[in-house]
Amino acid sequence: MARRTEDEGEEMDDRLAEAQAQIESLQTAAADAEARARLPKAAVKYREAKLASAPDVPHDRVPQAESLAEIDEGFSRRGAESSANCASGCRKSGSPRG
Repeated sequence: MARRTEDEGEEMDDRLAEAQAQIESLQTAAADAEARARLPKAAVKYREAKLASAPDVPHDRVPQAESLAEIDEGFSRRGAESSANCASGCRKSGSPRG
């Protein structure tokens, strides 16, 4: 009978280990979901801060995206357009000739 108790103990240990692994997996998934839920708000704040630091950039040129890369791309496109406009000739002040 002692043998059966050892087997039962091992089985319980295995079940406990599986349950703990499942709990850790669920905790990780919950933390990931929470982080993903915060991304849109963070992206909005990032976009607003970038636009505030560059008042010459039209707001409609910078997408309201959840991806920081997309927001940065909007600024990059704007920078490329400004350079193209300036290529036709800019005064020392940096504004296009009129």
